[in-house]
Amino acid sequence: MMARGSLAVALFCIAALAAGEPGREDWEEGRRLCGIEDYKRAQKSLERAVSKDPGNSTYHFWLGVAMGRRAEAMTGFGRFRAMGLAKKVKVHFERAVELDGSNLEALEALQNFHSNAPGIVGGDKAETPKIADRIKQIDEGRGAIAWAACFEHDKDFTKAVAQYALARKLDPDNTDYLAEHAAFLSRRKQYDESDELFDAAFAGDPDNRKLWLTASKAWIEAKRSSLYPRARKLLERYLENAKSVPNMDTPSQVRKLLKKL
Repeated sequence: MMARGSLAVALFCIAALAAGEPGREDWEEGRRLCGIEDYKRAQKSLERAVSKDPGNSTYHFWLGVAMGRRAEAMTGFGRFRAMGLAKKVKVHFERAVELDGSNLEALEALQNFHSNAPGIVGGDKAETPKIADRIKQIDEGRGAIAWAACFEHDKDFTKAVAQYALARKLDPDNTDYLAEHAAFLSRRKQYDESDELFDAAFAGDPDNRKLWLTASKAWIEAKRSSLYPRARKLLERYLENAKSVPNMDTPSQVRKLLKKL
């Protein structure tokens, strides 16, 4: 049994560690609330974290995530408020990158924002190649995937294929790269080649939750009904693990996919 003196020292050390990371408890609570899709409370918790440590790139990134998810969930007249939130999403993603230029999650989120958000809230597709280049300078493999997305958007499929091949060459064991390439081939209706890569990815990492989702989305978007039973099993398994392993893809998004089966 721990002596009273030792226990007091341990508690002091824990308190000191917490005090040395201002806003950490609010950040952790914000992430938890994002996981259960309570985005309004998550935003407030993450705003507190940012206020306590304005120079923390991770806090800004997660605040942008919470605001973006909250905006996406708004319906009816709330869509007008969503536009204001969307503008703030960009601000926090940009701030996260300014504070830490190596924050790959923030860079990828910012590229995704510019790729999908309309100009009225700050989206600018011309920014996506610039961001892809920044990602590539930090991580060549993830940069290749970012460039592949740019080329696919521009319908330059030959260059997109080359980038997927480069990513896989740089990291042959990365099943996420295999899955991204497989999903691209599925969108191009090259199903035999797509299936081959998905099979290789599942063989290499059958417990990869991101892979479950990527494959299921690809099969559903392609309306390949013969693969719906497999997609259903993967999505249901994903939901079973959603609380124990937080992920950027929310349970409600997964349930929407299930309704398409």
